[in-house]
Amino acid sequence: PISGTETPGVLILHRQFVNEPAFQQRLDSLAARGWILVSEMDDDPHHWKAYIESDFYAFRAVHAVSVSTPAMAALMRQWNPHVKVFANAMPELPPAQEKPSSAGGPVRIFFGALNRKDDWASIADSVISAARALGDQIEFVVVHERAIFDSLPEGVPKTFHPTLAPADYLQQMSRCDIALLPLRDTPFNRLKSDLKLIESCASGVVPICSRIVYADDPHHEEVAVFPSTPAAWGEALTTLVTNTELRQQNQEAGQRYVASQRMMAYQVDVRAHWYRSLLSNRNSLENERQQRRISCLAATTQATSEGT
Repeated sequence: PISGTETPGVLILHRQFVNEPAFQQRLDSLAARGWILVSEMDDDPHHWKAYIESDFYAFRAVHAVSVSTPAMAALMRQWNPHVKVFANAMPELPPAQEKPSSAGGPVRIFFGALNRKDDWASIADSVISAARALGDQIEFVVVHERAIFDSLPEGVPKTFHPTLAPADYLQQMSRCDIALLPLRDTPFNRLKSDLKLIESCASGVVPICSRIVYADDPHHEEVAVFPSTPAAWGEALTTLVTNTELRQQNQEAGQRYVASQRMMAYQVDVRAHWYRSLLSNRNSLENERQQRRISCLAATTQATSEGT
């Protein structure tokens, strides 16, 4: 927490609703003291009722917004014109973990994401059919989604983990060989970032991906597999499981890609320059912020009055 004695700088609010009066007043007091307020977001805020009911105050009542994709930037500019894109990146490469497949064990297939049951449904038949044919050549590792774990066929080795802390999540992923990253073509999914692909590649795991989001960067064609149809997911899985040389080539290419292009260290200078530019324009940014904040509060107060 900020004590009040620090030299004003940049305060980054990650996924904060900013919908409680006491929190709003605290941020206003910091802005009055010279702090720059930046909201950081990497998912469509329409997914959360608190953002909608506050008329997206979290993005209007700050000086600027940082996001992870150009699509998110286009969305945010309707609430705040000062938006900067920083692609998701890795702070460091996960420590190397022994993969059972390297010692003749099963090829491990990772599935770990929140609220992906509907995305899984579109590829489930193809993947499950391939899994039955591969049998004990493979082992599934599923994080969080118990329903997906339960849908996997009996007789195919599988391990389940409840929701994990980030470091534990990456540790489990790093012991796998292949990751399944399905995304349906929905408005919410189109605003997602490619973070899961970056985490997979950094962990030495070959991602099998939907083209939605993950194919936006042409570099990903060299490190990931993009099945052309839902039915092709099983074929892609079978190929990577049975072709050890191809799988290892993709794993190594993915790690090289992240190490050379998608590390947070490469963003330090760009981030620092942007934050300094915000600080140098603080007075004009604060005037704009006040106008947006007052207009937003007036509009939501009127809407509440009309609703009652």
